Amino acid sequence: MGERIIAMSTTPDLASIKPSLDKLQAIERGLTVSLIERDEVIRAALVALLARQHLVVLGPPGTAKSALVTELAQRISPQNGAGLRNFAYLMTRFTTPEELFGPVSVSGLKRDEYVRITAGKLVEAELVFLDEIFKASSAILNALLKVANERVFHNGAQEMQVPLISLFGASNEMPQGNELEALWDRFLLRFRVSYVTDTGFVKFIRAAAAKHNGHGSNGSQPLTLLQSELGALQQSAAQVAIPNAAIDLIEQLRRDLAAKGIIISDRRWGQALGVLQADALTDGRDAVTEDDLIFL
Repeated sequence: MGERIIAMSTTPDLASIKPSLDKLQAIERGLTVSLIERDEVIRAALVALLARQHLVVLGPPGTAKSALVTELAQRISPQNGAGLRNFAYLMTRFTTPEELFGPVSVSGLKRDEYVRITAGKLVEAELVFLDEIFKASSAILNALLKVANERVFHNGAQEMQVPLISLFGASNEMPQGNELEALWDRFLLRFRVSYVTDTGFVKFIRAAAAKHNGHGSNGSQPLTLLQSELGALQQSAAQVAIPNAAIDLIEQLRRDLAAKGIIISDRRWGQALGVLQADALTDGRDAVTEDDLIFL
């Protein structure tokens, strides 16, 4: 009972955030109903939002990778009722920086300024989904790394602060080539998905049939979480206690992986603590337990 905890002078006041936490858990349940056999990725997406981390999903086309991001964005609502500002794009090897970051301003060029018009583009979004992200060119990669890691975009001589909460990527294949290693490392959470199983297909096809027959929705809007509530949950997640028992397990895990020749970057180990805290809070706990280590 007298166990020490690491770097935590306070723990979150769960009572004060209970309404927001109840909403978050209800949103998770709703997503698991509409997205069949995607429970783990749905939890990971919510954890990514609370920890302000990035998630990549590997799997074949048509496995609801983009549907998850779209539905999630609709459930985080600012005061005006719209969802999180989100930006989604299908990448190809021919995708240009203009498509993601905006065209170069003609009026700016007349003033000898190289500035992009970023309205409605990636750098003004809070939730970003890039399908086939590993097809990005080197010019796009360099900008993405800065945006993902530092939430900064260099627009001409101006350094823009980017409101990005989480970058979600998807790909049909693992990244190929050394130039993608840095981007791959930015995705703290990585998941593989496949087509639904025979059992899941029964649920999936019946739900699809109900929608086609007009019985899939009663016209009610999905439950949404205000951005202010999301912010409060993010702050509370950062206060979740990390007991020494959990730290001991992480240290043992690192030794076990190293013995197998698997080396994880220091940045990933440090960021992993925030993910453990976010998972604990999503379950309604104020301290990390061994169960949260599944994300590692």
